[in-house]
Amino acid sequence: MAKVKLLFLILFFLNLCSCETAPSNSSEVSLRRNWVRRIAPKTSLTKNSSSQRFSPIITGNTLIQGTTFGGIKALSKKSGQVKWKLEDQNGVSSHGVVSLGKLFFGSYSGKASSYNIKSKSFDWSVSLDSSPISFSVPSNGVIFSLTDLGTLYALALDTGAVLWSVKKPAQKTLQIFGGPSPKIYKDQVIAAFPDGSVASFNQSSGKQKWANKFDSYQKFEDADFLELEGSYLFAGSFDEALFSLDPNTGDIRWRVMQGPVSTVSIDGSRLYYSTNNGEIVSLEKASGNIVFKKDVLKGVGNKPTVLDSFLIVSDSKGPVFVLNKNSGSVVSKYNSGSPVSSDFSIDKDNKKVYYLSNKGNLFKYGLERTF
Repeated sequence: MAKVKLLFLILFFLNLCSCETAPSNSSEVSLRRNWVRRIAPKTSLTKNSSSQRFSPIITGNTLIQGTTFGGIKALSKKSGQVKWKLEDQNGVSSHGVVSLGKLFFGSYSGKASSYNIKSKSFDWSVSLDSSPISFSVPSNGVIFSLTDLGTLYALALDTGAVLWSVKKPAQKTLQIFGGPSPKIYKDQVIAAFPDGSVASFNQSSGKQKWANKFDSYQKFEDADFLELEGSYLFAGSFDEALFSLDPNTGDIRWRVMQGPVSTVSIDGSRLYYSTNNGEIVSLEKASGNIVFKKDVLKGVGNKPTVLDSFLIVSDSKGPVFVLNKNSGSVVSKYNSGSPVSSDFSIDKDNKKVYYLSNKGNLFKYGLERTF
């Protein structure tokens, strides 16, 4: 009898150990809301339901968030309490970039600005030909900004002075409000333009090195997506083909005809993106071969974002989904009460997810196990 009890205890503790060390399976993972904060002003529902371009910026213990209708707020990453704010009645037109203690952002007033976070003052604001819709990371004393009229500006980092500019405007009226961030590659800056072209320029002189204007766009003219990782460059237009390009020459390496409706996410050897018919697609980065294609969403998804072994993606119909990144299978879903068009921001160390809903509410979720 004692031997039976001993065997039972051994099996019991072995079972406990195996449960604690085994990888998380899909039934044990959930997103739990930590807090929600109102960021946009309390204007009409029509305005607050507009697409938000500014994804939360994580910098140290602070979150910085701008809205299409309103200004910018900096909040405690832990509590969500407001630390400081900038008023802008015109609204923020671009995603922001934080670098060297400065916040770079665009306004619907047509101004690009550099704001010193420590001194709480503007270093400069400069008027461009239209609203800035994206910024590069700073490089060699220069920051690059693309406007909604298709002009790429090279701005002096310390003064905002225009060093050079190049314009590639839309030739047709039917286009999506794209304008992905210009990418820095070696001594070049690469940008995607409203005329459907992707082009590379020398950072110092603005001299064009190469340009590729794709001929397969049927629905919309503009190039809406641009992602760079190492020597891999990916570009495309809303619900059109997705291209893999050589960033040195602009030559096409491969193409997939059913492309994304939001930019791609790169994780190791894989790409992930959402399609217009509700599918989440994973491709091999080097070849473009399909790893999986899953019918998940009822509406249109934003950029699938990787956290550990999971993908997080929002549905334009409302829910936020957690997927297994290896298979695309649904782990769980949550409804925040409003669709999300901006990208998710991930605090990987603390397994936290931040995002701004189209109604102007900033959410903080934690990726946790449930038993």
